[in-house]
Amino acid sequence: MKKNFLNYLVKACAAYEYSMGWDVAYMRYEKGC
Repeated sequence: MKKNFLNYLVKACAAYEYSMGWDVAYMRYEKGC
């Protein structure tokens, strides 16, 4: 359950960051979303 929830958060964050642009997404990925 917890793993699925974390996967959901990662996907949601990835989708949000993608909409912001690759540069922003990469910087936030480096920081850990």
